[in-house]
Amino acid sequence: MTPAADQRGFSLRASAITFVLSVAGVVAITVLLLLIADPRAQAFWADRWRELVSTIGGLFAQR
Repeated sequence: MTPAADQRGFSLRASAITFVLSVAGVVAITVLLLLIADPRAQAFWADRWRELVSTIGGLFAQR
């Protein structure tokens, strides 16, 4: 026989944290899939990445 403490499930706090993390994961995956599927979003983020890379490259460029 196992003690009663081993038979308890998650606490309310642990259940709430698990629920929030699960929902956040599903939302993140959904957003990523939408970004991958939308050509306008692809162009937007490609431009942002190019700007970031050129900014970082400008910081380290020899003058």
